[in-house]
Parts: sequence; structure tokens; C-alpha cells
Amino acid sequence: MSGSTADLADIRSEYKRASLDTAGVDADPLRQFAAWFDDAIRSATLEPSAMTLATAGADGRPAARTVLLKALDSRGFVFYTSFDSAKGRDLAANPRAALLFFWAELERQVRIEGDVEQVADTEADAYFLISCAIYDQSPSTG
Repeated sequence: MSGSTADLADIRSEYKRASLDTAGVDADPLRQFAAWFDDAIRSATLEPSAMTLATAGADGRPAARTVLLKALDSRGFVFYTSFDSAKGRDLAANPRAALLFFWAELERQVRIEGDVEQVADTEADAYFLISCAIYDQSPSTG
């Protein structure tokens, strides 16, 4: 191993900004998350909607990747993916996932675990139509 990895044990930040006081936490976890998400936006956190999505396929093998939160509502946390992607295949085989938001600037992380359901086809189609329209607006180099 290189010398730089030998020093990994010495790389650690002391998180002193705040602690979690359960007395001050909203009884509704979605409302509490929304308040923390607003804090992340106000603090100029880089990519506050970025979250680690962890899945496991039919073989039980875990996989994690970063995706973006696209909506938060009474259903929960909404993200989009292709059914043909590795995460789409994992979720089809095992519709449970974990999410992790890490906001270093706030010294806060939020973990979410639960069942995953597909959004309505019309909602997914509308999202992908808008996404494609945004990407298609690049100037022509003709």
C-alpha cells in the first residue's frame, strides 16, 4: 500500500456543530426531513438533493450509487431511473432500498429505509419528457 493510505486512521473531523435532540424532532418524519432539507438549501450545501441509493438484487448483492431526489410528498421520496439500469433491475427483483443524505456543511446525515414503488406511468413519462427536452436544447454546432 502507498504511504497515504497508512494515514487514513488520522483523517477524522470532529463534528461539534449540534447534536440531535429528540425532543425537538417533528413527530412526522417527512415534515422533519423537509425542515432539514430546507436547512441544507439555505446553507448552500453542494447538491442538497444528492442521496446515496442502496439496493440489493435478487442475489442479495448490495450496490450503492448517488441519485437525485426529485420530489418529496406524502408518498415519500421520489427519484427516477430506467427500468433497464442496474438499480432498476435491483428494485424489480427486491423492491426495498436505503437512502442516505450527507450534508457535510451541516454535519448532518439522514438515513431512510423502506419499500420502493413505481410512480404512475404518466408521472414518469412527464419527468423523462421534460428531462429530454432540457438536454435537447443545446445549441447546434452545424
